[in-house]
Amino acid sequence: MKNHLIIIGITLLSCITACSAAGERPNVILVYMDDMGWSDIGTQGAVGFKTPHLDRLASEGLRCTQFYSVCSVCSASRAGLMTGCYPARVMDRSVLFPDSTTALHPDENTLADMFASAGYETHMVGKWHLGHQSEVLPTEQGFQTYLGVPYSNDMGCDPEMVLAGDAILRTDITRDNFRDKAGRRYPLAPLMRDKEIVEVPSDQSILTQRYTQRATELIKSLGSSDGKKPLFLYFAHTMPHKPIAASDNFIGTTKRGLYGDVIKEIDWSIGQLTAAIRDAGIEKNTLLLFSSDNGPWNPDSATYLRGLKFSNFEGGQRVPTILWWPGEIAAGRTTDRLGATIDILPTLASIGEFEYQSRDGSPVDGVDLSDLWMGRSNESPRKDFYYYGATCTPKPQGIRDGRWKLLLKARKRKDTKQERLPYLFDLESDEQETTNVAEQHPEVVNSLTLKIETFEKRIIDLKRPAWTPAKNNRN
Repeated sequence: MKNHLIIIGITLLSCITACSAAGERPNVILVYMDDMGWSDIGTQGAVGFKTPHLDRLASEGLRCTQFYSVCSVCSASRAGLMTGCYPARVMDRSVLFPDSTTALHPDENTLADMFASAGYETHMVGKWHLGHQSEVLPTEQGFQTYLGVPYSNDMGCDPEMVLAGDAILRTDITRDNFRDKAGRRYPLAPLMRDKEIVEVPSDQSILTQRYTQRATELIKSLGSSDGKKPLFLYFAHTMPHKPIAASDNFIGTTKRGLYGDVIKEIDWSIGQLTAAIRDAGIEKNTLLLFSSDNGPWNPDSATYLRGLKFSNFEGGQRVPTILWWPGEIAAGRTTDRLGATIDILPTLASIGEFEYQSRDGSPVDGVDLSDLWMGRSNESPRKDFYYYGATCTPKPQGIRDGRWKLLLKARKRKDTKQERLPYLFDLESDEQETTNVAEQHPEVVNSLTLKIETFEKRIIDLKRPAWTPAKNNRN
């Protein structure tokens, strides 16, 4: 029980009254992709397929061109999104598996906790990947309902997971052999409803459609503009993480093969969401935020940006990001000001006039971007950003500070020249990170290295324990 949220909730009741008097609290729909690359959107250079719904979203809203995920792999990036903190503060591992015995601590105050305390309906659809045990699933982290795959779609099952009475068992899975078949990699991708498996292995070819159906149902039934409870919906797509799959309606419809078909179906899903919002008459009271957990595995999806998923080059952590809120966010805007996924929580708190406090009462790492997003300022309060690549270790692997980017570590391809570290790039003149200028600017290297070391100490001093079932360390 998150007892400290009670105090925050009481404070929020008075805030809610004030917000209602000034105007309706917005519905918030957060769409989070899995391994979507910078150029997987038409307006950012997609080749071989079109994304008319995402392009329309961008033309009617705000496109952020220098927005970063806090990690270049799945679990850690989601921990940062949910808590507003660098994952090194709250996680011990950057990627969780069905046999992992650690998870995001349920005493962390998540995005969903914040909205729930403010009187919102809170629901999740899609990939969770912050712990599959019953104590740490979405319904224990602030969400009222959950439908989705608990981790990446190339992973298996924990034999302790519970099969629902109406569970659909596919391929050669039976109730008698489930525990024997379950493991790290097989069977693939169980579909869960709240805390029970409802299909195993899930039919991945129709996951996007099933997710979209559930999401649009929630929007139509719960999205409010008439004084009723507003909706916070977290919609985390399973794809284009591998293995990729698409429904029959989209197979063979693009020039990029199955990958293009998958993105086209995701774009269709965005169109279904916005149509549901308009049909419900709540578009002027609904903020839709679209982003991704990290960069792509597909080399064709990063275009000119260097690096892919797992790396701390720009292609690994700079993610496509769009905000849409008709009448509140001016149409057709683009900003190149710095932002990150850890900023989403404090920014939404500011927009909703919510109070937020992290688990231990310390400030979050995210900053409030609401003035930038809402057009009240052209500047961002985020002045630097720490790169962790694919790790959750306390020491950052690099830093972005203004025009400069310093990398003390970098994931390199085996077939490329092993260049001397550290890397220093001037991103204003070298966005593709082609030229290491560390030797020309030793004073910049020294200054930024000191900032990294100072930040590492701050992480160590304020690190919070992750959850483990053996210790049951809730406090």
